[in-house]
Formats: sequence, C-alpha cells, structure tokens
Amino acid sequence: MKYLIFLILAMAAAVTVGQLLFKDRSAEGIYSFRDKLKDFGSRFHKVIGVVAVLIIVLFILRVLYYAVISH
Repeated sequence: MKYLIFLILAMAAAVTVGQLLFKDRSAEGIYSFRDKLKDFGSRFHKVIGVVAVLIIVLFILRVLYYAVISH
C-alpha cells in the first residue's frame, strides 16, 4: 500500500512539472512562469476545495447511514 502512495505522489509530481515547465500555454494567454504558477495555484485551490466538499458529504452520508441502521 505504501508503494502505491509513493507511485501516486510521483505521478502527481511528474504531471505538475509537465504543466509548469513544458506545456505551451501561450494560446490561453499564459506566457511567463509566474503566470503559470498563478494559474496552477488557482486550479490546485479549486481541486482541494472539491475534495474537501466530497469528504464532508461522505462524512454526512456515513453518519446518516449509521443513524438509520442503529435506530
């Protein structure tokens, strides 16, 4: 299991490096490395927000499920 986590982290790092350094984003109006970092930061922030909402929804569903089962 720990090797799976390391593999996922390595893949995420490779994608991040590819997005920041090698992908041509000039068609989107992103030319400098600073603009790429700002865009990446905003997308990363959105992803973290979506994951947080999903965790909260799953927690609420789990609590409701156990409340119905135990009643």
